[in-house]
Amino acid sequence: MLNVRSSFTESVLDSVQQGQVRDEMDLPPSEEKVFDALDAVRGNKAGGKNGILPELVKCCGANLSEYFLELFHLVWRDECARLIVRLLRSSRYAMA
Repeated sequence: MLNVRSSFTESVLDSVQQGQVRDEMDLPPSEEKVFDALDAVRGNKAGGKNGILPELVKCCGANLSEYFLELFHLVWRDECARLIVRLLRSSRYAMA
């Protein structure tokens, strides 16, 4: 389904009510958000593909939050940069 061409009408898109813009969504995650997310990890679950148990993440969360924060900021920056490059290369946003 995803690889099937679709069509749309600009007027229909223009008629869709837009939600309020939340500028804070453009910012990388804060230390508080990372710490809260680590604190919210639920235990008694199976480890993921990497085999890391949620209990380990929760137990070491305070010590690991600084490293997770740095990792998330690296991913945030790199992925944002890739997205910008893709947008600039696409025909809709291509610079003449």
